[in-house]
Amino acid sequence: MRSPAESLRRAWRIEGLLRGAALAALAVAVAASFWQLRRGSDVPTTRHAELGGAPDAVLRDSLAALARAGRAITWSGPLRAVMAVAEPLREPLPAWRIAAVGDSALELRDSLDVLDSLNVAGVVVTEPTRGAPQLREAASVALAGMPTPAAPQSVLVLGLVGWETRFAMAALEELGWSVDARLELGRGRSVTQGATTPNRARHGVVVVFDSATARRDAAALERFVRAGGGVILAGSAAASRALPARADSVILSRGDSSVVARARRVGRGRVLALPEAETWRWRMQGEGAAVEEHRRFWSSFVGMAAPAALGAPQADARASAPRAALTQALGPERPDARRSVPTPATLPWWLGPLILLALFAEWASRRRRGVP
Repeated sequence: MRSPAESLRRAWRIEGLLRGAALAALAVAVAASFWQLRRGSDVPTTRHAELGGAPDAVLRDSLAALARAGRAITWSGPLRAVMAVAEPLREPLPAWRIAAVGDSALELRDSLDVLDSLNVAGVVVTEPTRGAPQLREAASVALAGMPTPAAPQSVLVLGLVGWETRFAMAALEELGWSVDARLELGRGRSVTQGATTPNRARHGVVVVFDSATARRDAAALERFVRAGGGVILAGSAAASRALPARADSVILSRGDSSVVARARRVGRGRVLALPEAETWRWRMQGEGAAVEEHRRFWSSFVGMAAPAALGAPQADARASAPRAALTQALGPERPDARRSVPTPATLPWWLGPLILLALFAEWASRRRRGVP
């Protein structure tokens, strides 16, 4: 049998082990809680934006700022892929060309009324609008920024004196174009009006009507178009070796199985070719629709070649394609997967009873010995 001293020492060892086990388990629980809390604080909080339509600039930029700050931002909503782009006609006429793209039926309107209805996509030419044009598709609205238009530059007409050059100049001047000219009479004589050589600072478009003039001024024409100007080669000039046509030219229109006009880029400018230039016959039909069609033809044809001269847009360019702007700022649309900062993970279920059991056994051992 053990002596009373040995029994006492054995009881002390057991009590010490029980007390140490309880304290160790408690320390593990506290350390695990702090570790989980620290680990959870590093996980970014996700915020979800449920949109009812196109967000305004303030909301979009606020969400983008949160995303750049490290916050995970997701978004969803009935925001369709629509886009509207507007530019003034490159003519003296006060009108706008608006290109619209969407997924289904579109409604183009300004602040007063509906301008037009489109199916999926289209281009609309309209008079100046009241406020920025709005393209609507269901709950999605795209605002077409309206750049400040600038007056078109002058047109330089080169060629021989004849019906085509005479009536082309008249048509342009009657619609408000400023026209310079150098028309050859033969034997070294010419009729001039204004500046007679291509000058990018003054001229936006040069129209050449005969091949001899095109060959003589080929170098000046190429410098002019590469600097951003437009060149129209009409009549025999279209078949000259000055700025020759290429296979990648874009066909603008077709007649009876033959190409009526071609266009291509050279440097920063455009070259348009009009092989069959006999538009003077419209003017010979007398006053009325034929004369108006002749004016509109030459004004629009020169406008296609003219460079854009625009000021700053009057609206946020990102508003013209709201879904694309939001996707660029926040990423693609995602469903609501909101997460909060995680709380510390639940400790093992047996850890609490183990602590209580160790403390109770230690207390019972002391009471058995008569120690409080």
